[in-house]
Amino acid sequence: MKRRILVVDVGGSNVKILNFARAFRKPVHLLNDAAMQALGSYHGGKMLFLGLGTGLGAALVVNGIVVPLELAHLPFRKGEYEDYVGLLGGGNAKLLRKLPRGCRLGSNTNALVGGMRAWQTR
Repeated sequence: MKRRILVVDVGGSNVKILNFARAFRKPVHLLNDAAMQALGSYHGGKMLFLGLGTGLGAALVVNGIVVPLELAHLPFRKGEYEDYVGLLGGGNAKLLRKLPRGCRLGSNTNALVGGMRAWQTR
C-alpha cells in the first residue's frame, strides 16, 4: 500500500506532499513525541493524552488509532495554553499535589513503547 505524508510548515504557507517510503526505500511511520507517548500509555478504549512537559503535547487515541492534536497554541486568557502549562517538564509533573480523577502520570519511556506499537499490525 502506498502511503503519503502531508507536511505543512508552521506558517501554513508551504504545503508539500512527500513520499518518504519511496525516498528512503523503506517503510516509514511519522509520529510526533506526544503521539508516541500516547500510544505507549494507551490501555484500550478512548484516551486523551496531554503531555505536560517543556510544552504541551496532545493526542487522542480511540480503539488503537492515534490522532496527534495541536492544542498548545490555542488562545487561552492572555496567551496560549502552552504558556500556562508548558513549564512542568523535566520531571516537575510529580510536584502536582493531586491529579484529577481519571488521570495518571506518564513517563518518557512510554514513547519507546509507542514507537514499537506504531509498527505492529493488527
